Amino acid sequence: MINFMHKSFGGKKLNFVLVIRMKKYCILTLFICFICIVPSCLAGVIIDVPATPSPVRGSTSRILTHVYDSTSGLPIKPDGGRITILDVKNDLKIVDKGSMVCDVGSCYYDWEISYFSFLAGTYEVSVEVSYQGNTYLRSLILEMSGKGIFDDFLGPFIGFVPFLIFIFLYQKMIIWQIQFKLERNVTFLERLSKRAEYFVLKKITKKPNPKIKKDIKKFMEFFVISPVNLDPYGIMKKLEHLIDQEKWRFKYFVEQIAKGQDSEKQANIMMGLSGAMSLYQLMKLVRHFVELIKKTKSQYLALMLQMQLPLIERIAKALLSGTEALSNGWPIGDSIGACVAANLIENSKVVKADEETVVSRKKYKNRNLIIIKARGPGGRTGNPGRVLNKIAKKEKIVKIVTIDAALKLEGEKTGSIAEGVGAAIGGIGVERTHIEEIAVKKNIPLDSIIIKMSQEEAITPMKKEIIGSLPVVMQVLDETIDRTKGEGKIIIVGVGNTSGVGNNKKDFENAKKIIEKNIRKMKRKSKKKKKSLFKLPF
Repeated sequence: MINFMHKSFGGKKLNFVLVIRMKKYCILTLFICFICIVPSCLAGVIIDVPATPSPVRGSTSRILTHVYDSTSGLPIKPDGGRITILDVKNDLKIVDKGSMVCDVGSCYYDWEISYFSFLAGTYEVSVEVSYQGNTYLRSLILEMSGKGIFDDFLGPFIGFVPFLIFIFLYQKMIIWQIQFKLERNVTFLERLSKRAEYFVLKKITKKPNPKIKKDIKKFMEFFVISPVNLDPYGIMKKLEHLIDQEKWRFKYFVEQIAKGQDSEKQANIMMGLSGAMSLYQLMKLVRHFVELIKKTKSQYLALMLQMQLPLIERIAKALLSGTEALSNGWPIGDSIGACVAANLIENSKVVKADEETVVSRKKYKNRNLIIIKARGPGGRTGNPGRVLNKIAKKEKIVKIVTIDAALKLEGEKTGSIAEGVGAAIGGIGVERTHIEEIAVKKNIPLDSIIIKMSQEEAITPMKKEIIGSLPVVMQVLDETIDRTKGEGKIIIVGVGNTSGVGNNKKDFENAKKIIEKNIRKMKRKSKKKKKSLFKLPF
């Protein structure tokens, strides 16, 4: 889009079930963590980690600290004779049965095993015991303790394996994690985009048919190509021509799909459609980079996009909220300039200057005022620059005052007022050019009054702090009029989207009721959100 909605549009929080597209990455990451962490934890607990039988054999010494008679339960102190292991339970396989040498109180036995290693513990075996010249067949419990020759090797080795795995897979694991987060955000943006389309369809008809849905989906791909700007001469004329063509195409499309609606409701649908298109294009752009990251496996590209995700999410939510507000004809933050103009007009006569702009003239503080604003209450931004240019060419103007919303810095208070010089009007610059050209040509002072707000607040339903700044703006405007010198007329331009704001004070009072209703609704949502922060996750 070049201009047609030179302000952004809104967003809304949604509760939905997230469809996870990155299952394979999650499963692989969990598997890697399992094989890395679990062996490392077990290495400090297990003396020998059992493995599958293999031809690898080794001589391992164990200390038999106690030999118990399984019948009496009393310890047996062999007299140094030979112990022959006949049968081994608990799957301890002996290759060489070896021999046993006993001292008083303890015996030592050497053997060769077919397992790489085994768990230390208690084993029940059948043995022949030579005791005091006699041979007995006994079932004995052998309590194993001590260390095998492989224990000093396995512990460090098992602890080193996770380190090796992380060296080769750490970067990929980071990319997998970022991809999962990006895929989740793309899904979130897709849901918001579909929700925005729903708001527009709901205002066209309660039961949209497949043709209307298809037409709206097709129009979402509408674009405007910027003119060549290598030679800046005449660039504004080119932009003005393209903007007019864009507005005409929007108007024609809405007239075709919403034939039964009046002009004001059609204007609201145009604004809502523009907001839905902005959200749709944002979703497509993020999805493009996510797919590019998946193809290139670029960690740096993924990190750059991830760092911008919080801002992208804020803009997307604001776009959805703004689409809902504009489709329903609710005043948004950017409508504050139109509110000031409508409040100043009061009951004066309003004349239609062109299809989107109105003009009113009145006597105020012994001065002749010419008040210009977009035609309401439908969503329009008007052509204040062109209308002002035509008036200033024919009449004597001593001052031009523009009133508009302006972007605040973080830390500044929403609704705070500031004064300055110049034309306070947003957009691509076409309307501002008309104002500046006539002001320079006729040496007309340019004063401006701005009401500060964030980007999200400018495109979402008007907040209490913004509408509450109206009395202060009127006071500053009175001071600006009082310090005007010379004889002539003063032009007051109420800049901004006039969605929900009519053309006089009576219409403005109706807009205030809508604003107050939305403020109460936002307050309830805020309380509900605060309560949800303290809910248990189960």
